[in-house]
Formats: sequence, structure tokens, C-alpha cells
Amino acid sequence: MIADSKYIWPVLTGIYVLLWFCFYLIFKSHRKSLLFGLVFGFAGPICEFISIPEYWNPGFLIPFIIQTPLKTWHFGIEDILSSIAYSGICFGIFEKFYSRRKNEFSERNFKLLSLLAWISLGLSITSFLFFIIGLSGINSTNIGMFTTGAVFYLFNSKYLKTGIKTSVVMATLYWLILVLICLPLFPDMFNTTWNIKRSFYIVGVPLDEIIWAASTSFVAGPVYRVTFAKSDYFFNN
Repeated sequence: MIADSKYIWPVLTGIYVLLWFCFYLIFKSHRKSLLFGLVFGFAGPICEFISIPEYWNPGFLIPFIIQTPLKTWHFGIEDILSSIAYSGICFGIFEKFYSRRKNEFSERNFKLLSLLAWISLGLSITSFLFFIIGLSGINSTNIGMFTTGAVFYLFNSKYLKTGIKTSVVMATLYWLILVLICLPLFPDMFNTTWNIKRSFYIVGVPLDEIIWAASTSFVAGPVYRVTFAKSDYFFNN
């Protein structure tokens, strides 16, 4: 079956949301971490600011267009929903791997400054790479996320092993979704929706996409735990 490639992003978003619901039903003890993804609906639209149209041109069921001094900002409802689902899944998987250590964690101990610090660091590094250094959107995102993760794990080395596990699982899961579901439905999607000039491919999937999943989950995985940890890691509040 070959579908119109303009529907690839709505379909992929639907898969993310479906997976989120499956995780929510299966991992009952980690539902709060999955729900914490609701806080991160902003991430997708921000990423699209530096990705559209240079890296890809996805179709949206409900598009939004905002004029800014720098460029016209395109994003859709899919970006918001996929960010919520994807980040929630990252949090849930990380907590599943790390759940044996309950004593250092309390959901009453909300650390707003720790959360804002890591978000600000990631945005600052990515923005610097894109606007100042002049890297492409996808390279700025990948390098920015891995760099932010490296800084985080430098201060919190006990989470590194779990962060790597989460990154590998999410990258593998994303690759399987693309290979087993998306490419059979949209065999020409990387030629019509993505603007990939040069990349290695792993069973039809550009390496850039796999690295994106690995880098974003590498930095996103521990965010929920850091935000509610009893001991502190970066800022006291």
C-alpha cells in the first residue's frame, strides 16, 4: 500500500500517541512520568523553527503559521502531540530502567529551577550552533542535545548507564517504526518530505534520523527524575 507522503507526520504522530497509551496501560507505576510529557508540548514547535523547510516539509492536519523577524514559523498540532507523547515515553522508559532506586525521589519535591536550567541550556547550545555557527537545523539539534546530555551526566554520572539504555531503546524503536510501518506506507517519503542531501542509510532510514532519536532521548530521559529528585544536581530552590 502506497499513501500520500504528506500524511507521514500525522501517521507518525498517531503512532507516538498510540505507543504512549500502550505504555500508560502497561507501566502503571510510571504513569506520572508519562503524564509529565504534557509539560513538553512546546519542544516540537521550537524544533520546527530550525527544521522547516531546510530539513523537511511535513504536512499538517492543523497547521500554524507565525511571522517572526527571522523567518515564517511553520508547525502543526502534530508537533505538539508528538512532543508530549515522545517525551513522556522517554521519561517512562528511563524510570522503568531506574525505578529500583526510589529513596532519592519524591514527586512532592518539584524543582522548577532545575527543570528550567536544563531546558535553557539545551535551547542555548542548539541556538548557538544554528544561529551563530551556522550548522543545519538537524545537526544543531543532534549536537546540542548530546552536548546538553554530556554536561548533565558529568554532574550526574550515576544516571549515565540508564540514559544510554534509554537512548538505545528509543533510537531502535524509532528505526523499527520507520522500517516496519512508515516506509511500507510511504516508500518515497525521504525523497519527498525530507530534504536530505547526504546521509548514510540503515535499511532505508537516514542515519540523521536515528541520531536524532538517540540524542533527544539521551537528554530527555532523566528530566522527570531530576525535576523531582530529593538530592540536588544543579540548582537549589
